[in-house]
Amino acid sequence: MTGLNKIFTFFFAILLILVVGEVGYLLFSNTAKTVANKTVSQKNTSPNEPVLDSNGPPLLPTNTPMPVEQRALNKYILEGISILPKGILTSSIMTNRYEGEVVSIEKKEGYTPRSHIKFDFEITLEGKNGLVDTFYYTKTNMEHFKFAESTDGVEKPIKFEDFKIGDSIIIETKLDLTKETEEVIVDGSKIIKVSPNNN
Repeated sequence: MTGLNKIFTFFFAILLILVVGEVGYLLFSNTAKTVANKTVSQKNTSPNEPVLDSNGPPLLPTNTPMPVEQRALNKYILEGISILPKGILTSSIMTNRYEGEVVSIEKKEGYTPRSHIKFDFEITLEGKNGLVDTFYYTKTNMEHFKFAESTDGVEKPIKFEDFKIGDSIIIETKLDLTKETEEVIVDGSKIIKVSPNNN
């Protein structure tokens, strides 16, 4: 074997080792990604196990996303607010207003179906469009609510027990978006029973 053949054999051996190493690396990294994706996918599709969101309570994902035209809030604005740094944003109060007819309303302990957070009060409303939504509140949340009945624009205080199935109500929830989940509802929130006499 001549010196030139030895050099070619040496470079060929090095090249072969590099190619085999690269192929091995690609196969290994793709297999690891596939296993990781399957694990995440299994967690995301399990109906009994919540997925933990690092920025909030555990969420149970839905298989079918809500169509854009049915979404009540602009997700881009919410995402924009959510990335603001602490110390610069010192207050972010949002008022949500829900209107509908009471389908069910009761004091009862349980855990929310999506996020498995303990609650003490449950209110289910049906909106004018026929969609139904359920609201869950803790005793601490309810300390920030005032209850009233509105007749001809005049509000008079009532108790939670005065709300009945079939009542038209408005829930105004004031949220401090800088607070933790348990403290997000703040003073100024109210539930109003709207009298049929109102125009």
